[in-house]
Amino acid sequence: MLKDEPEYLVSISDLINTIHKMDAKLTKLYEVVAGDKELGTKGIVNRINDLEAKVEKHESHKNKLMGIFIASGFLFSYFWETVKNIFHNK
Repeated sequence: MLKDEPEYLVSISDLINTIHKMDAKLTKLYEVVAGDKELGTKGIVNRINDLEAKVEKHESHKNKLMGIFIASGFLFSYFWETVKNIFHNK
């Protein structure tokens, strides 16, 4: 049993080393996803939220511009027909 004991302890220390390596990798992965406040970097989640807010803002501007173009087209058509009728009736 004494022969097995050092082998057992070696496998535990290997397991501990593997867990420490995994911990470092998981910490780096977490910093990428959530960001690092100490370094002031944004994570993927924050960047996606910012991009979604920008897309909504751009969509709102696009919809406003489309409304302006439609309204101006209607007004131009109305005035064009009015001017046409005025000159046609003379």
